[in-house]
Amino acid sequence: TWGITGSLAIDGDLVVVPTRQGLSTYCLADGALQQRVELDQLGWRNGVTVSDDAYLLGNEEGVLNTVYRNGTVISESIGNGKIRHAPILTNSGILIHIQTTDASEVFIAGELFLTAGPSPAMPVIYNNQVYLATSEDFIFLDCTLECENTGIIPFHSNGEIAIQRFDDGKWKAWAPQNNLEGGWGVFTATNDWMIQQSSHDDYATAAPGFGSDGSYALGNDKGILMFYNSQQN
Repeated sequence: TWGITGSLAIDGDLVVVPTRQGLSTYCLADGALQQRVELDQLGWRNGVTVSDDAYLLGNEEGVLNTVYRNGTVISESIGNGKIRHAPILTNSGILIHIQTTDASEVFIAGELFLTAGPSPAMPVIYNNQVYLATSEDFIFLDCTLECENTGIIPFHSNGEIAIQRFDDGKWKAWAPQNNLEGGWGVFTATNDWMIQQSSHDDYATAAPGFGSDGSYALGNDKGILMFYNSQQN
């Protein structure tokens, strides 16, 4: 057996499981092991991304592993830090937000794109817009063509960023504010954002959950879960 430490991913009828020192895939129908690959370096809570022909995951030594479905592994050193979140596939190449000793670095296609605050959150992409966060910043990237930095604002988030989708095709990015003030940042642009407060604000790292009827759920690091119907508690 292997200790599961990262975020799972789905690849057709397979579940992809990053582990402490490797990657496994299992059949969703019967749980049978389909593939097991051992990797040289240790992971931690390292997420995995499914591409057309491979699985992408990083590790604690700043190495990006590309695990092809035939078992071939290509390993590339990205930077001097820890890759703890699933890589993002963009039109400019693979985006990785790497944790360094006192800051963080965003690499795209193996090249340093920008330096940001420490303790990066889990980045997300939606409609070619990439959202990243750290203990100091919330970062907006437009990757419709070549990725470009469209703004950075002060914000403290180290957890999961989530996308709230609307019927008219618009969306908002939500990020938990991981300090004593708490609350959730709700972002559409650098000049269009707000803090959604609750009656139990505290440190928070979990992403909200959204219902199709406009309802949503918020949870904080004290284990308090709150349900809302639109803007009503």
